[in-house]
Amino acid sequence: MIANIEEFERKLVDNELNRKQLAEKMCLPASVLTAKLEGNEEDFMLSEMVTIAQITQMSEAEFMLIFFDEKLSLNERNEKMVVTA
Repeated sequence: MIANIEEFERKLVDNELNRKQLAEKMCLPASVLTAKLEGNEEDFMLSEMVTIAQITQMSEAEFMLIFFDEKLSLNERNEKMVVTA
């Protein structure tokens, strides 16, 4: 299941993709991808999330927002990524 489906769909549109095309690029049946997106199937494996991120050219922040519904912010004092809810 994807935590932020609206952002996910926006990312597909930005990349001129639809769910069927994404499934084909992932070598998955479209029905399996749809079931995973809607939570009717098991969750995505990390490798599948990474593949989606690569195909749609997601940034780290987009990845966190789409898959975990969390925003990343840069803590300049420590110069590391900090997860904020």
